[in-house]
Amino acid sequence: MSTIRNSRLRYAPVVLLCTLFGCNNGAVSGASSPVAFSGDSSSLNANIQAPPSAVRKGSFTVWAHPENPQPNQEYVIYTSIRLPRGTEDYDAGDISGQLIGTDGFAIPVGGAKNPFSKFVFSAEKAKAIVTTRVPGAATSGIRDEISINSKLLSEKQSLTLIFGSEKE
Repeated sequence: MSTIRNSRLRYAPVVLLCTLFGCNNGAVSGASSPVAFSGDSSSLNANIQAPPSAVRKGSFTVWAHPENPQPNQEYVIYTSIRLPRGTEDYDAGDISGQLIGTDGFAIPVGGAKNPFSKFVFSAEKAKAIVTTRVPGAATSGIRDEISINSKLLSEKQSLTLIFGSEKE
């Protein structure tokens, strides 16, 4: 069993995450139900809008749903990538990164062969969205640092989401 990272609060062996969430799950479907999970990444809606609480840096915007998960509540991290107008083709393999929580939990973000992330690209909107399912932390007050890299954009950013009591 290979382990992404061991933590007192969140233990994430790859086999356990695949068992809990399914290695093909994690996409978010349509506007009428923006947080319903689907096993098909094509159901991820590129029209989804970032909430006012989203963190923006460079070409990247990240947010969580729910915005402030309770202890042990699973959540989804959205990463929106603004692409140059006229981008006709964009592959999930261009995006790579990692989420690291202050509790020591870590999980890969993006990538073409990442079982924890789903990807959608819209040439019309010149953007891509990556969703990553995350098991909830045992306590509130966790910060997730999302490092994200795009080869096409020649850009690497680090964005931080703050949850629970640290937010207040």
